[in-house]
Order: sequence, then C-alpha cells, then structure tokens
Amino acid sequence: MCHLVAMLEKRRYGTGLLTSPLLAALITAAVCLFLWHLTSCPGPQNTQLLVPSYLLLLPGNATSLPPPYPMHKLAPSDRTTLIDVQDFIFQLNNFPCNGSSPPLLLVLVHSAPGNVENRRTIRETWGRGSHRVLFLLGAVESRAAQAALEEENRTYRDLVQGRFLDSYRNMTYKHVMGLKWTA
Repeated sequence: MCHLVAMLEKRRYGTGLLTSPLLAALITAAVCLFLWHLTSCPGPQNTQLLVPSYLLLLPGNATSLPPPYPMHKLAPSDRTTLIDVQDFIFQLNNFPCNGSSPPLLLVLVHSAPGNVENRRTIRETWGRGSHRVLFLLGAVESRAAQAALEEENRTYRDLVQGRFLDSYRNMTYKHVMGLKWTA
C-alpha cells in the first residue's frame, strides 16, 4: 500500500525540480512582485504624482446630514410637472393621513399593475397593523386593466397611479411620483 501511495505522489509532482510545487510558488511570487513593481513605481520619465479620481471623505469635507431642500423654490405649477412630464396628474389617489386616526407609519411600495396577487399577499401579511401601505403604479394601456385597477382601488383604497406608462424604464417616474405624493 505504501508503495502505491509513493507512486501516486511521484506521478502527481514528478521527480524533477521544474515540476515541484515549491518552484511553482516561487515563480508565481516573482511574477507578482515584478508586476507590482511595474504598476506602483513611476519611472524617470513619469515623475508626476497621480491624483485619485475620487474624493476622500475626511472630517473637513463630509457632513452628517444634507441641508434641507428649500421648498419655497418650487414653482406654484409644480403640481402638474413630473421630471419632464408637463401634464402630470394622479389618476388614482388616496389620502390615508386625512382620517380620524392617522397611521403610525406610511409605506410606499412600487408595484406593477399586473401584480394583483403580490399586492393581496402584502395586504394580508405585513401590510396590516397600525401602519398604512400604498402601492405606486403607472398608467396602463388597456381599458380593461384600468377598470380592474379602479375596482381594486374601490375595494382597498391603497393605490396611487400617475399618468405615465408603467414600465421598467419609467421606474424613475414612479419613484419621483412617490416623492411628489409625499410632499
């Protein structure tokens, strides 16, 4: 048995110096050191100091909180503008904070119009309690899909829909619509 193990060891590593694992490790280390030396040491013709393309966060140039947005700078017509959509309106809207008992927490969830079952699951699980959940949606192209959304909104009163096509590329509109709704 010992003879078989010795034969396997010889076959795996060979008998010469060129096939030993120690030599392979030494060659790898030498190549790494050579490449490190080439990339980190400027030569005589390139003696200027390289400036990083990022700004280090130091106590002198970092703040813990950004300054608040000056709300007085918003135009009076801001209710109808969403990024570059000039005739923006909320097609479906709800006001959960106007009731007799305002919610402790308001959660805005991006949702696609076809995700009816996902919205139902959220309503039946973590969407319950002393908080309110609103689902943000974009416009749909078919009248049947819009009628289904309006019926769902009559039942649950938790949809906010904007006038822009609901698609993955318009996710920014949906997010900004949520910020506009909150403001």
